[in-house]
Amino acid sequence: MSARNPPGARPRSFITSKYEFQFAHVPALLQTEDYARDTFVNSGESYTEEEIETLVKVRMRQQQRLFDKPRIKLHALIHESILQREIGQEQIFRLIELADLRNVTIQVVPQSTKMPPGLSGSAVILSFDDADEPDVAFTDTLVELVEIQEKRRVGIVRNTLRRLEATALSPQATVSLLKETT
Repeated sequence: MSARNPPGARPRSFITSKYEFQFAHVPALLQTEDYARDTFVNSGESYTEEEIETLVKVRMRQQQRLFDKPRIKLHALIHESILQREIGQEQIFRLIELADLRNVTIQVVPQSTKMPPGLSGSAVILSFDDADEPDVAFTDTLVELVEIQEKRRVGIVRNTLRRLEATALSPQATVSLLKETT
């Protein structure tokens, strides 16, 4: 891996917050090692075992940002259907554990929530410690991950996430729901 970042790439160390909605998977920063491995194995990509282990190690290293200073602030909105799948007790316990961190907010979006127009998958907004570095959004489509840097369009994604947040269970009710599933 190159020590330099490709043009337009941002070093993760400068990310101060991540605001996201996940429709299909537990958010990456909240995944257990086994869940992350299963995610890569079942991704539809043709990863070798060695590549999968490397990807899992990278994901686990990225999670250290939840604990090491400067800590990333994470607000994760998780669609309830994720919890209704077989994600494993270890993953549920991990979500409960991480929900106790001051810099982590986890909320479940009920299955009954109508998805906002234009949202067909997951959405993420990253904010940076450099005031001159604008927020960036990513949205999933069927075939690609779309990066959005234009302030107005990032605002549309932010407003969509806020609408989902308004329909989501409170962080406390989310933990109660998680505890009920164990």
